Amino acid sequence: MRIAIVGGGSGGSAVLRVLHTDPDIKLVGIVDVNSRAPGLKLARKFGVAVSDSIARLPPCDLVINVTGSKQVGEQIRQHLPDSAEII
Repeated sequence: MRIAIVGGGSGGSAVLRVLHTDPDIKLVGIVDVNSRAPGLKLARKFGVAVSDSIARLPPCDLVINVTGSKQVGEQIRQHLPDSAEII
């Protein structure tokens, strides 16, 4: 399963840390507008792609939105294929 994370704060970092240990999961990227977000720093350490734009999310099966923002959720829906799930 290909998974992307939106939100690089403490929540995104925690999710990244857990998912990174599962060999059945391919983390395709993490997105945050703050280039200094702790989740992005951790992703770089793990070799996971980082971005500041939802529009540049790589193809994935699941997006985990840890921002809690309704607006961000709408942006994710606009940029993902119908086959991808958002949680």
